[in-house]
Amino acid sequence: MDTFLLTLSKDLNKILKNELCYDFLITIGEEPDIKTFKVHSAILCARCPYFQESSDLILLLEASDELCLSELCEHIQDFIITKRLVWLRENFLSLAKIVYQHLTFDRLQKIFTEMIYENPKDLFKLETLSELPEDIILFLISRDDFFIREVQIWEQIIKWGILKYPHLDPDITYWTIKDFETLKNRLRKSIPLIRFYQMSSKEFKEKVVPFKKILPVLQE
Repeated sequence: MDTFLLTLSKDLNKILKNELCYDFLITIGEEPDIKTFKVHSAILCARCPYFQESSDLILLLEASDELCLSELCEHIQDFIITKRLVWLRENFLSLAKIVYQHLTFDRLQKIFTEMIYENPKDLFKLETLSELPEDIILFLISRDDFFIREVQIWEQIIKWGILKYPHLDPDITYWTIKDFETLKNRLRKSIPLIRFYQMSSKEFKEKVVPFKKILPVLQE
């Protein structure tokens, strides 16, 4: 057995030294100072502890993005999708913010978008709703089939719009006309999709009227 392991070790070392059978590249640096490493994904997965714990994969992915290691970033995404898809689904709500914050996480964004289309109701439980792209928000509020009260949708849309602008005071009684205009412009595509007629008069008065300055009809 010792002889076998020694021979195997030498063979693996030969593969690494001769750069044989590598399956992706890691490029570090910027022109003209660039270094490219030829990497074997099987060895990387076996040797790197970050590939053992699913939660560590996201940390590794963020680090790869920060260091502009695009090939490694793509490989980690592929690894998560093929080997950790169940974990991805189970932790969707907590991972959505991270995924949509990084443009380079395009593979995961595609998977997350597909998950949203499958079960849009869950997304309105998301505390980090403000991180989602507008097209996803518009898709959600245009749906008729996920049984969320319209006033709750309105509250989430308002929250989404406000959180995009940290300078806005949480207390709207301190808002200026300009503040309302900022929110109005942000929600110009969303507001027409809200079904105000499905709200009770009490809900409308308490939740919508305070924002009448962003609704042309109520300003009259």
